[in-house]
Amino acid sequence: MKRTRTLLHGCIVFFILFASCVDGTAEETNPPTATKPPAASDWPNWRGPAHDGIAHNADFDPTSLKGLDKPLETDNPRLMWRTKVGVGYSGVAVAGPYAYTVGFARRKGSKLGTDSVFCIDDRTGQTVWKYDYPSSAAVYVGPRAFPLVQDGLVYVLSWDGKLFCLDALTGAPVWNVDIQAEYGLIRREEEFGFVSPPVIEGDILIVNAREWGVALDRRTGEKIWDSPKARSGYSPPVLFTHEGRRLLAMLGSAKLYIVDPATGTVVAKTDWRTQLQGNFADPIVLGDTIMVSATYDQGYGMYRFTGESLETLWRRPGLGAQMAAGVVYDGYYYGHDFWYYYHKGEYVCIDLATGKNVWTKKMGMGSVIGINKYLLLVTETGRMIAAEATPEGYREIASCQLGKKRSGEWFTLPTFAYGRLYLRSFSGDCFCLDVKKSRP
Repeated sequence: MKRTRTLLHGCIVFFILFASCVDGTAEETNPPTATKPPAASDWPNWRGPAHDGIAHNADFDPTSLKGLDKPLETDNPRLMWRTKVGVGYSGVAVAGPYAYTVGFARRKGSKLGTDSVFCIDDRTGQTVWKYDYPSSAAVYVGPRAFPLVQDGLVYVLSWDGKLFCLDALTGAPVWNVDIQAEYGLIRREEEFGFVSPPVIEGDILIVNAREWGVALDRRTGEKIWDSPKARSGYSPPVLFTHEGRRLLAMLGSAKLYIVDPATGTVVAKTDWRTQLQGNFADPIVLGDTIMVSATYDQGYGMYRFTGESLETLWRRPGLGAQMAAGVVYDGYYYGHDFWYYYHKGEYVCIDLATGKNVWTKKMGMGSVIGINKYLLLVTETGRMIAAEATPEGYREIASCQLGKKRSGEWFTLPTFAYGRLYLRSFSGDCFCLDVKKSRP
């Protein structure tokens, strides 16, 4: 299977930017003059710098959501910038002064089109560079996976399994691999495609593909290990440390695996089967316990990892997380349960010791991130809510309507960095809101 790699040398970067490659092209529209070193307040990967979905020690004013209704229509003073990025569900990664996301543009009268990776100047909202590659429209249109930015490189996974590594400063291609074609995957485009962002452990980049993952050299794209051929899961891989040992929690299509990320060896596994093999939400690792969740009446499960096996602590069937996992504060889980087919949905607070609901708040489908000790909730119809993270009940502080109130328009999780919220709609509006306390 053909693979493209381009070596990057400082003296020929300008030439490479305008050279064509097999799978895509990079267009630099506003060349940056400098790059900023990684900072604790970046959000460069799925679920943020601490990989827990929470922005800690953040400059955030939850009451700032008052008066923020439809900021794109009213040019609210808290609106820092806006731009169009094509349709899709990919979130916004923020690293230093740049934001990265991916969107799809369809050719008129065709299912074929182009995915574009955007690098956006966070100061102005202007496109710094754009990298295009051929794509197509599936049942659910547009890219899904969150970009990953690390050590000056951006990693992007398309819905049909094309994995790209790009220079974060210029957009020049470093390497690309067609994961689906090269590793003989069972195709999933008739369902949801590849939605899971990769993770990095040292120089190893790991993708949820095949039975419990595929690992590549993050600098070259060369294979390090792969698992047996099987239908892959949708859930993002989760790295963790147990008694000094680095491990990986991976939800495949029907099992939870604990894997050695260096070798691909399975350390422990347990069944976790859902209808349509729909495991989407991240496993949440809390010390030596791991919580998993899925919709389709699968609900929640809590397991103890002994170092060699997974022991069931409790199981709770029923509604569960249909998409992203929620967040944990002080022994309580705050997330969103939904079953899209039946349009049942609610925000929940769960006691992790027992698996029992502490409180619920009925609402349409949505997502949750944490900022300090607050919850930021976004519904699929665009209602954004700041609430207290407390087991004492649902306590809303402020809310606003982001834009068009339409089912499925606001599935993408927000990103928080540098006192700003980064949001994108399915239709392609990407924008940044200043929600700091310390505004001038």
